[in-house]
Amino acid sequence: VWDPLSSGLWCFLCVFCTTKLAVLCYVLRYNNPLFTPNSEADLILQHYSYYAYEYLVQQQLIKEWTSYFSLPEKDQDWETGAILIAEWMQATQIIDRTSITRQLDDIATAVGKYLLQSRNMTGSHDILADARGLSLPSSVVLQAINEILYNQLKFSGNGDDYYNPHNSYINKVLENRKGIPITLCCVYASVAKRLGLKLEPVNNPGHFLLKLYTDNKNDPEATYVDAFNRGRVIRQPASNSGYKLSLSKVYFRMLTNLLQIFAYMEPGRTWDTSTSRWSSIPLCAVISLQWELVSAAKLSQLPSVLEMSMQFSVRYRYFVFRIVEIAEALNLGMQDNIAAILGAADEWSKEQNDVIKEKPRATGMLWHVGLVMKHVKYHYRCVIYGRDEVCRLSKAWQRQMGVSNEVAQNPFYNVLVEDSSNRYAAQENLIPCPPDELGPIPHWEVSKYFQRWTGKLYLPGETLCKCYPEDAEYLQSQL
Repeated sequence: VWDPLSSGLWCFLCVFCTTKLAVLCYVLRYNNPLFTPNSEADLILQHYSYYAYEYLVQQQLIKEWTSYFSLPEKDQDWETGAILIAEWMQATQIIDRTSITRQLDDIATAVGKYLLQSRNMTGSHDILADARGLSLPSSVVLQAINEILYNQLKFSGNGDDYYNPHNSYINKVLENRKGIPITLCCVYASVAKRLGLKLEPVNNPGHFLLKLYTDNKNDPEATYVDAFNRGRVIRQPASNSGYKLSLSKVYFRMLTNLLQIFAYMEPGRTWDTSTSRWSSIPLCAVISLQWELVSAAKLSQLPSVLEMSMQFSVRYRYFVFRIVEIAEALNLGMQDNIAAILGAADEWSKEQNDVIKEKPRATGMLWHVGLVMKHVKYHYRCVIYGRDEVCRLSKAWQRQMGVSNEVAQNPFYNVLVEDSSNRYAAQENLIPCPPDELGPIPHWEVSKYFQRWTGKLYLPGETLCKCYPEDAEYLQSQL
């Protein structure tokens, strides 16, 4: 299957034909069944409609990030950055910024009413101004926030489902009222800010905390808030406090959290198919370039970055192109290094292409690339797009996933799952999909590997045919 991303034509179209692409993507997104994952129509057009739409959304967001970081640090707002991350990572979703702001306003207003009512006051039309005008001790305001946020609205740390990526998106945190420390701290600090309190993000050895900002430099103790544990207030010597993080580093940490989540996806999960597993990689570049984590001086790190892009199924050249493009958009003076970056990427690609060789079927392999299967333990449907005679992932991954040494010595299969995740499944856990459940797999990367759906199986694309010719021959015999 011809891949415009690797050919460079894709990049040309996105840069020079933005207006026409915008119209095309609007039609694909809102008026064309090809954008619906269940569609059996042209898989290639469906696949690239996603990429085109996501690309255009992220192009606009890069401009907004650039404008955001051009502001003085004191004017950079945490919730704004959190919203931009949510929009970037859920690029095919319409996220209502006004709704997010309104929800935070409503929470803060509820806290203001609680403070006023506790003093037998009704307040005016501007509840927040009235609450701030009370000039109450910070401890009283924090107690009121905890009452509204945790007791009345039932926000909580999502300890039972900690590694769900929705915990990292502020729109989903507000919708589900669950999150991880860093996003709950964002919600908490945004509410407190509306009530006149300044809470700063702090990197604590345990997990993310908020530190109460005060003008009293003589106070030997500092006040911290643990938003993950129902707003628990902690007083400890200021000398023992964690260090304050800039918002750039906060955002980078949010994204690296997501990378870790996607690296160790747990079996049997059903997450929003709008989440693109690899989108956080180029956004990491947007953020990290602000504080020189990735710069022209660190080109030596490029091979490991490219390896990471391969791990997350990213087309390496597209990824590098995005990094370079972002650097140019932010005026970071990396133009002289563009040729070196792309040259290194091409060399790396040649090495990877050498690895793409025919993989003969081993004795004992039951299943073939292109077959639609069902997982016997987690009951998800999937399509096979790769196979190994034994488990090829690291011992650390095997321990993480509870794979015994005995199971690891049997065939494993790469599968695209109907919940839009990519998994690595043991042969003993896969069975042919029952006839009453047989159908196309709604995974937006299906067209990376397959030409079309025949009604009972997927015909592999050129690369898979080269890697697995015996499987391709078997599939043809089943038509």
